[in-house]
Amino acid sequence: MNFRKVALPLVCALVGAAIGYMFSRHSDFSGPARLAHGDTNDRFAKVALLRKQEGHVQQAELLQEIALDRMRDDPTRIPEVWQVLQSNIAVASQGAFAEVIRLGTFDRSVRASLLHCSSLAEFEMGWRVHTAIETLLHKKRSELQSDVAAELQTLRSQCDESPFGKSISSFVAAMVSTAPDQTSLGARLTAALPPPATGLGGDVLRSPLKDLIRSLLAQAASEYASVKEAVSEQRKRDEANEELVPASEAEGGRFQRLLERLAALQDSLETADFDRWIWFTDGDALSTQLEDLRHSISQLGQSAFELQRGRYNLWALTQIHAAEESLDWPQRLGQVDVHLLHPTVSALYSMVYNRRIEAAPDRHKRGYSVRLLLNQAKIRQEQF
Repeated sequence: MNFRKVALPLVCALVGAAIGYMFSRHSDFSGPARLAHGDTNDRFAKVALLRKQEGHVQQAELLQEIALDRMRDDPTRIPEVWQVLQSNIAVASQGAFAEVIRLGTFDRSVRASLLHCSSLAEFEMGWRVHTAIETLLHKKRSELQSDVAAELQTLRSQCDESPFGKSISSFVAAMVSTAPDQTSLGARLTAALPPPATGLGGDVLRSPLKDLIRSLLAQAASEYASVKEAVSEQRKRDEANEELVPASEAEGGRFQRLLERLAALQDSLETADFDRWIWFTDGDALSTQLEDLRHSISQLGQSAFELQRGRYNLWALTQIHAAEESLDWPQRLGQVDVHLLHPTVSALYSMVYNRRIEAAPDRHKRGYSVRLLLNQAKIRQEQF
C-alpha cells in the first residue's frame, strides 16, 4: 500500500477542519452574537436578548422560540432559560405590561414542557420554576392592575362628563384599539385581569370596570328612553291627523331620524364589545341589562318602522283622494310608490287609476297621462 496516497488526504482533511474551527471561533462574519455548534438553551436565550437590544427583532423572536421549543422537548433545560429571563427582567425592565406578557408566555411553555418529564425529579425541578414564575407574575400583574385601575377611573370621569355618542367613542378608542403595539388600555386590562374562574383575584380592576360599564349602559338606556318618548309623541301627532308633508331626501322624515338614532345606538353597543368586558367582571346583572336593552332597541325599531310605513300610507291616501278630481292626477299618483302601500290603500290606488285612465278621450291622451305618471320621482318612505 502506498502510504503517501493514504496519509496525504487525511492530513488535508484534518488541517481543513482545524482552519474551519478557528474561523468559526474568530470570524466576525456573523457579528458578536454568533452561535456555536451545540449551544445550550441559555446561550440561545442570551443571544436572543442581545439581538433584541441590537434592534434585530425578528432574529430575537426566532431565537427565543428556538429556546422555548427546545425547553418544551427537554424539561431539564427549564432552569437555564428561566435564569436568563430573570436576569433580563432585573437588568432591563420594559414595564409591567411587557413583563406580564413575557412571563405568561414563558409559563405556558414551562407547563407544556412538564408534560414531557421522564422522572419525578425533572417534574419537581420544573414545578419549582413554575411556582417562581407565578409568584413574580402575581407581583407584576398587581403593579399593572394599579396602573390600569387608575386609567379606568379617569376614563369613567371623562365618559360621565360627555354625551353618549362621545363617551362611547372614548371607550372604544381606549378599549378596542387595534394598535399594532397592543398597548391600548383594553390590551393591558386583558393582561392584568385574569378570568374570574381562575380565582386569582383582580377585584381592584373588576370594580372600576363594572362601574365604567354600568355608567355607559345607563347613558345608552337614557338615549333609548329619549327616542322612545319621541316615537310616542310622533304617534300622537299622527293620531291627531297632523298635516302629512314629506321632508326632503337629504333631511329625512321624523321617523327616519329616530330610526337612525336607534341604529347608531345599536351599533355603539356592538362596537364597544360590552359582552367581552362584562365577562371579565363576572357581572350577570350587567349581562341581563345589556340583553334587555338590545331587545328593547330592536322592538322599538320595529314599531317605529311600522309607524313610518303607516305615515307613508296616510300621505299616499291624500294623494289618491286628490287624484280623483284634479287635473294633475298623473303627477299625484306618480309620486306614490305602490310597493309601499297597504293592500287596502293599494286597492283604492288601482280603482282611482283605472277610473281616470278610462275617462281619457283617446289613446293619445291616455299615453300622455301614463308617461307623466311614470316619469314622476317617487316619494320615499325615509322622507317620513
